[in-house]
Amino acid sequence: MTSYTTTNGVISAVDRLARWGVTGVEHALYSSWGNWFRDLKKFPGALVDPQGFVLFKTEAEYRACPGLSWGNGKGTVNCTKRIRNLPGYVRAEKGGV
Repeated sequence: MTSYTTTNGVISAVDRLARWGVTGVEHALYSSWGNWFRDLKKFPGALVDPQGFVLFKTEAEYRACPGLSWGNGKGTVNCTKRIRNLPGYVRAEKGGV
């Protein structure tokens, strides 16, 4: 059985992507609700929720993504309609990890 890194029982974004066979991501961030994240700093980057992810190849692609808004210098990004509604969202697992 494969073990995954957890914090308070939550599997990390990197481990979720690995489980789903996604490689080559420099920075991945997880949100259980898929609506609030820290800002991605390296690319390719991914925003991850329990059922899937959105992969951004470049910072320009990330910054141009409709549905994302950045906090006023607070290093956060919000997605009020959750990432599952963003273009490019990949539903990796029906029940989540």
